[in-house]
Amino acid sequence: SDAAAEYEAESTEAAASAAVARAIAAEAAAKSAEAEARRAVDACNAAVRDRVAAQREASDAKAALEEAETERAEAFAAAAAANRRAAENVELLHESKARLAQLWKRAENAEDELRRARAEAERNADKERGDGRRGASLTRVDAETASRRET
Repeated sequence: SDAAAEYEAESTEAAASAAVARAIAAEAAAKSAEAEARRAVDACNAAVRDRVAAQREASDAKAALEEAETERAEAFAAAAAANRRAAENVELLHESKARLAQLWKRAENAEDELRRARAEAERNADKERGDGRRGASLTRVDAETASRRET
């Protein structure tokens, strides 16, 4: 009958509408899932970039640390060398002081020697002046000649 056919047509239409609504909902869900997947991919890419950046920073930090350790070792070596030089300089200073003391002593001895020689020369000159026969300006050769004549 017509009523039955109409009812069937309405129910088919309702079913079709429901199917369309389900299809629209499914498409929306698919789009949402796709967007979520894109966000997940973006997040993953960002995490990879962060990891690479962190590795680069760690590598830079390691290089900086190695450089600092090298500089520290060089500074220690330089300090040790400076200490050695200072010790050598102190040693040289002591040696110089010792040499200076020796030279000073030698100079004093030379002065004493000079004083004795002067005194000796003055005594000889006094003796020569005391020799009245020849006057006060006798040379050593004259004095020796004179002493040979006397003998």
